[in-house]
Amino acid sequence: MNMKRNLRGVLAAALVLLLILALAGCGVKGGDVQPSSPAPAPSAPETPPAPTDGYTHVSTVEELVEAIRPQAKIMIEPGRYNLTDFLSEFPNVRDWDAWNEEHEYVQIQDTFDGLELFIRNVRELTIEGGSDDPAETEIVIEPRYAAVLNFSGCTGIELGCLTMGHTDTGDCSGDVLYFDNTKSIYLHSLDLYGCGVYGIGCNDFCGNMYVTNSTIRDCEYGLFDIFNGEGDFEFTACTLSGNGGGGVFEINEVSQLSFIACSFGQEESNYWYFDESASFEDCDFMEPDYENFYGDYDEYVPVFDPEAMEEISFKEFAIENTWWNGYAVVDPQSGDTHYFSGSTADDYAVLNIELEGKASLTYKDEAEDFSWYYIDRNSVCLENAEHNLYISPYKNTDSDLWLLMQYDDDLIWFY
Repeated sequence: MNMKRNLRGVLAAALVLLLILALAGCGVKGGDVQPSSPAPAPSAPETPPAPTDGYTHVSTVEELVEAIRPQAKIMIEPGRYNLTDFLSEFPNVRDWDAWNEEHEYVQIQDTFDGLELFIRNVRELTIEGGSDDPAETEIVIEPRYAAVLNFSGCTGIELGCLTMGHTDTGDCSGDVLYFDNTKSIYLHSLDLYGCGVYGIGCNDFCGNMYVTNSTIRDCEYGLFDIFNGEGDFEFTACTLSGNGGGGVFEINEVSQLSFIACSFGQEESNYWYFDESASFEDCDFMEPDYENFYGDYDEYVPVFDPEAMEEISFKEFAIENTWWNGYAVVDPQSGDTHYFSGSTADDYAVLNIELEGKASLTYKDEAEDFSWYYIDRNSVCLENAEHNLYISPYKNTDSDLWLLMQYDDDLIWFY
């Protein structure tokens, strides 16, 4: 009897244990108990892949100037870029001097009516617009005495797929592009427009410049001014129209100018149609306007009235890196005045005041190099082994700038 009770007790305990195990397995596939999995961690945001085209992509003026260095390849995203908006962050000399000390390859320089950028001592620099259409990437500057981009002491400069010019029209002393002592220049798919004195300025040992599929239009004086060149200057498949004249090319033994498959507007045709200082291949000219064969220079000359001129101080503008065209030469004894026509090789005068105390003068079909320095706030001296020349600044009743130079027994007015 006791054995039966014990057996019933053992069976009851076994049934309770089975019931517990059955309840624990409810809701689990196959009756197996699975450990709970931790919630997945939130994924980190994806970082956009770095461009693999070898270019530094920029979308602001600050990004552009900070990216400039030797062997840089810079792609400017489509848009309109006003350099003056960036330069307005430097309201006084201390501000831009401090910035210049921290930047080896780009410097801020003062002009008569604002600031400009100088790119210097750079090799193998490429700057291109981010679209095949130059109109979609535009670089502008507001001061009329500033160039949009300046290059000095550089080698291997490539600019492409860009539109560049000044925001305002009117009298201007700044080119669109300016090169000093710069070699191996490749310009393609550019639209260079006024108000620039010239579309391209080249000075002192520039050479091997190749311009292709580009437009130079509506510049105040002409296509380009090329002085003291050293190498080839070649324009291929370019449209050259609407400018104030053909431009200036100084002939020498070590530089050559050529045009291949270019289209010339009226004023440009007037200048180049019979010119023998350059070579032409498959170019399209308009019929020259013989009445104005040498260009209507008076249209672009400010008011000349010596008796109304007011002498001013050089502190009112920066003379460095400026170009001046001779207007008239006066005999101070007799008062006789001769006005330069530009129609012959010896009937013009051109003065370049360069950086770092250098200057050049072409007068009476002779070119001379000078060093220059300030004598006082109203006078500058240009000197070489042959001459000491003295210059004073003036402005007319419209506040246009003039220079008066004493050259031997002559007085020459430049504007």
